[in-house]
Amino acid sequence: MQVQGLVIAVGSRSCEVFLEGRGAVRCTLRGNLFKGGEAGGAGRKADGRLSGGRRETGRARDARHGGRYGGKHEIAAERPVAVGDRVLVDLHESVSGAPVEGVVDEVLPRRSQLVRTAPDDKSGRVHVLAANIDRLVIVAALANPPLRPGLVDRFLVAAAREGLAPLVVLNKVDLEGTPDDEGRPLTRALVGPYRAAGLDVVEASCLTGEGVPALRLRLSTGVSLVLGHSGVGKSSLINAISPGLDLRIGAVTEYHGRGRHTTSSSRLVRLAGCDGWVVDSPGLREFALDDVEPADLARLFPGFGDLPDGCRFSDCRHRAEPGCAVHAAVERGELARERHETYLRVLLEQDAAQAW
Repeated sequence: MQVQGLVIAVGSRSCEVFLEGRGAVRCTLRGNLFKGGEAGGAGRKADGRLSGGRRETGRARDARHGGRYGGKHEIAAERPVAVGDRVLVDLHESVSGAPVEGVVDEVLPRRSQLVRTAPDDKSGRVHVLAANIDRLVIVAALANPPLRPGLVDRFLVAAAREGLAPLVVLNKVDLEGTPDDEGRPLTRALVGPYRAAGLDVVEASCLTGEGVPALRLRLSTGVSLVLGHSGVGKSSLINAISPGLDLRIGAVTEYHGRGRHTTSSSRLVRLAGCDGWVVDSPGLREFALDDVEPADLARLFPGFGDLPDGCRFSDCRHRAEPGCAVHAAVERGELARERHETYLRVLLEQDAAQAW
């Protein structure tokens, strides 16, 4: 009997699939889904179709208008299925009380996805963090570990590239007043530039419960992928909005202020009392924007809006070129200088990556 299901966890050659009316079922993957991808031959494109064994980094298309970037460039994924995939499963009915198991025969086309490459991976393969997601929930902490604007902005650029609705969550606001590295007290004003850019921002604390109802409401429908640096409290927030899940959480190492990878692999969980699903993912300390050309970065960068379209030169990088509308907006105080400085740091890294 063949049925349609939702992939909620992925192993090397098997996965866990949620079936309505049955719950979670362990499934193996049909051999033809790999097509030699593990040996460097044909792999699975991130949109479920087959491609060559290496990823071809393509120009981000339609950047000027914030169009979709995923699903068209060639991507060889390291595994043929990802958390969030819709699949067709051939069920093996239980015998003598044995657990029901199945075989994944087909991965259905994806409507969205988010992929990343490992920083030290030279194979060109990518890891599909999640498929068929509706929003990207970017969690940062006010302190312990400190907010990293560059990482948050990379996530936001990726959301714009893929056409995903972004939500920024500033967690641990109960630590307001904690001194930063220079001894200055940290405040919630850190997320002011994101609000000014028109982004949806929630300030939260698992300790006091602040922001938890607002976050639960926003995640009550669709599929949300939760991303952030290790230790920012992603799993704690999910536990707070859906008591009973009991996801593993860990402490932040005091010596360097970094979180531990308590969540070792992505898992799709259903929130209690609503129609929302959440992908709890491992902490990310780096996130490369491989498919964003340096020339397109500004048109995707949060807060820049249509400013790049007003520059005198179409290839303006918005450093200090003549007739640069972005730089002029900074000088007039219409664009926060910190936003521009963060953009320049990301641009420098993009230029270096392209040169490599």
